[in-house]
Amino acid sequence: MKFNMKFKPFRWGPNSGIQVLSLILAVILWMYVAGEQSVDVTLRVPLQVFPPEGGRMAVLKSSLQDITLQLSISRNLLSVISQQPIKALHRIKNVEKPGEYNFRIEPKDIILPPGNVRILDIYPEAVTVTLDEVIVQKLPIEIDMAGDLAKGYVVDRESLRCEPDAVLVEGPTGKLQKLKAVFTETINLVGRTRSFRKKARLILDPDLQSIPKDLMVDVLIPIRREYAVNVMREVPIEIFGTPAKLPSFVWVEPEKVDFTLRGPTAVLEGLSAGDAAPYIDISNLQGGEQEVALKFKLPKEVDLDQDPPMVKVKMRGESEKP
Repeated sequence: MKFNMKFKPFRWGPNSGIQVLSLILAVILWMYVAGEQSVDVTLRVPLQVFPPEGGRMAVLKSSLQDITLQLSISRNLLSVISQQPIKALHRIKNVEKPGEYNFRIEPKDIILPPGNVRILDIYPEAVTVTLDEVIVQKLPIEIDMAGDLAKGYVVDRESLRCEPDAVLVEGPTGKLQKLKAVFTETINLVGRTRSFRKKARLILDPDLQSIPKDLMVDVLIPIRREYAVNVMREVPIEIFGTPAKLPSFVWVEPEKVDFTLRGPTAVLEGLSAGDAAPYIDISNLQGGEQEVALKFKLPKEVDLDQDPPMVKVKMRGESEKP
């Protein structure tokens, strides 16, 4: 069985324009109505509590950091909410003394986007805050450092400096009285071998403020080679030179000595007794017995960490042999 369907071509008639316009208006109306349809949405939003105006008190503690809202929102506003987050802001009023206070969160505390948005419920309704008196206290500044320097280098902490070295901080009495110092932001030391300066900001809790505000600190981090000491034991004494009158017999008491060296750790770790040989030069010595301070052949950056040891040198001619 075959069906033959024939479609009449659309032809403009006297009422065609009205028909098309009606169709367009119907579509627009449908879109408007669909957009105006509301949906219930539950959101968790941050809560900010402000102390009474005047600057004499601050919020030390709040029982809530955020609240839950149940809203009725037009569908066409859902994307707007994601771009313009809703907030809850409350300013405490009619309070003159520090202490603990309760208040209710009201619809007027909620910042909503313009449009068809209604608040259905707020949970929880009540908030407890602790207000404290605002004071100003002077605190020392500590430099916060992290990371390992290059091997063989250390921070010279005795020369560590920051300018200024103390700061006035404004904030709640209960919090400021617990602080012993204010720290800078963390300064990275990884791989460094040289001293350097850096501008650093202070790390403060949101309810604390430096005076002047946003103070920057000039920090000096002095870096030097890491030093250590090394005790060398039983090292033979070398004799150099020829005396004006050549004796036939020369000897030293003691023949071996102990001594302490100081220098960079990396250098001392690879140092052997032969690299720091003690010696005496008898070129200008006369015959007989005398005490002489030892000399040392030391590598660069290494020094004797004591007074030079004294030894007894004996020089005798052939006829004076014992």
